[in-house]
This record gives sequence, structure tokens and C-alpha cells, in this order.
Amino acid sequence: MPAKVLTVNYADDTSLLIKESEIQELEENAKNSFSCLRTGCLKNGLTINESKTNCMLFITDQDRSSMPDYIDIDEDINVQIIPHTMFLGVIIDSGLK
Repeated sequence: MPAKVLTVNYADDTSLLIKESEIQELEENAKNSFSCLRTGCLKNGLTINESKTNCMLFITDQDRSSMPDYIDIDEDINVQIIPHTMFLGVIIDSGLK
């Protein structure tokens, strides 16, 4: 995984935490990280459920207006950007509210 990526695993779930200051850098890092994850899964006989794959951006309200609807991970995969998610039973909001 690239240096700015933290991988969090719990049971059969994997989360990639990526820190970037620019959306273009985030997309590039996400592409590289997803490629590494996919390669690791294939080597171990695992699959990625693309319908459960999503992205949440933690950004300021000022930057929220220019936020894309998805991150282009692969030529076949566009990961939807969501405003909140549940992680280990805790709801996490992209505005941290």
C-alpha cells in the first residue's frame, strides 16, 4: 500500500484510510491502493464486493460544493462518495457531526 494509506481489517471487512489534501491526489492514491488490495485478494482467493465498496470524504463545508459524486478507481469501477457509513456498529458522518 502507498505510504499515506492505513488499512483497517475486521473479520471480513477491510477499510482503506487515505489522507490527501487534493482530490486528484486522493483519486490517484485510491486507484493504487485499490489495485494493491485487489491483487492481495486474488492471491488469497478472496473477492471484493463492489456493491458494498464506497468512499467517504472528510472535507470542510467550503470544499463540499466542489466534491465529486464518485471516485474513479478503475476503468470498470466508480466508487460512490457517501455522506455517512456504519463502521463496527458506529455511524460515521463525513461532517463529523
